[in-house]
Amino acid sequence: KFEENEGPNKSDTKYQSEQRRSRFHLWKARVSIDRGYSAFLSLIELRRLIHAHAADPRLTSELMADVKTNVDLMHSSLGVIIKVDPNGKKTIEIDQWRLTSALSLPKGRVLCARVIEEGILPHPSACHVFPVAFSCIFSWPMPAAEGEDRLLHALTVLVQTPRPSIDPLILYRCLDMLVIGAKGGKYDLSSI
Repeated sequence: KFEENEGPNKSDTKYQSEQRRSRFHLWKARVSIDRGYSAFLSLIELRRLIHAHAADPRLTSELMADVKTNVDLMHSSLGVIIKVDPNGKKTIEIDQWRLTSALSLPKGRVLCARVIEEGILPHPSACHVFPVAFSCIFSWPMPAAEGEDRLLHALTVLVQTPRPSIDPLILYRCLDMLVIGAKGGKYDLSSI
């Protein structure tokens, strides 16, 4: 007779538990990405409506409430957390786990690239997403058939945009993460 902590049943249970946990995290990332896509499409439509009705300030202000709601959903799907201190100063933090799990799926990478390319993700948020996304890109195998990674291209455009520009400290953090990752064997920089 096997003890409770020994034998094949324990390893099966451990394996099953790990599989359930993996499926749960995958499901959670998919739901988050779907919410992000829904917010993205709503923001595209809201942008069109605001431009079409720019002469009507009442309608524009009503639409801006929807814009804020959808930007908050977009932020949440990409792990962007906006904190406001008692003085009203906003700070941006990134939930690295949430962003990394979203970017681990192709649909999440495309979503992140599209919201940056379209200017849907506010520039300060995109700048704070940059280091984590940059780190993720170099931890993945490079795409063979598609050529350049779309997310990498979107981030490159973000860096090249003169106004608004990206804070040099964010670029420094990206390079620092890349060098530390290369020294630790996490990244293979020979393809750069």
